[in-house]
Amino acid sequence: MSKQYEDATPMGDAELESLRAELNQIKQQWQEANSRLEQLEAATVADGERVSTGRVKSAQQRLMDMYKRFAIISLLCVGWMPLMISRWQDVFSYSSTTYRIMVVILCALYFLTASTMDFCLYRGVRAIDIARMPISEVSTRAIRLKRSHHICQLTLIPLAIILLTLMIWPIASSAALIGIAIGGVTGLAIGLTAYFRMMRSYRTLIADS
Repeated sequence: MSKQYEDATPMGDAELESLRAELNQIKQQWQEANSRLEQLEAATVADGERVSTGRVKSAQQRLMDMYKRFAIISLLCVGWMPLMISRWQDVFSYSSTTYRIMVVILCALYFLTASTMDFCLYRGVRAIDIARMPISEVSTRAIRLKRSHHICQLTLIPLAIILLTLMIWPIASSAALIGIAIGGVTGLAIGLTAYFRMMRSYRTLIADS
């Protein structure tokens, strides 16, 4: 054993320097690889955040557009209601002028209420600052607005049924009844389509935020 140690050639200074240089080179290459991995990870996270933020902003914009559109349509219906006082004289064959005026006023109040609700929901969605608010706050606000949306629906749907009953009750014209039925089915289909689209936007706003 001692002979083996005696036969071993000691490492010279040049070899030590060469080994030290190789170790430094390996260390530098490892640091560069680690740096590239960190940059790649940061870029991947940033890309994911941009995609997620883009989806959330698109969902927010869709909700704003739909609420704004519904608010404007309801206001137009309010302005259109006075014209119905004279128009309904031929349809409401056995109703008095007072009855027609009462129904028109109730319809105008209904559309004014619906427009106000849609405008308030529009402002609530617009107030969500995706870029500055914490994720939890964005999600909480979206959940609160979704709940408010359902509360508004639960308020407006029974009122719409009552108004529709008041409108149909004195009508004697079968053509008018058919027209109201077609309009009701069309309105229901449009409303359900808009509802499901809005709920998808809310889910995106809540989940991806």
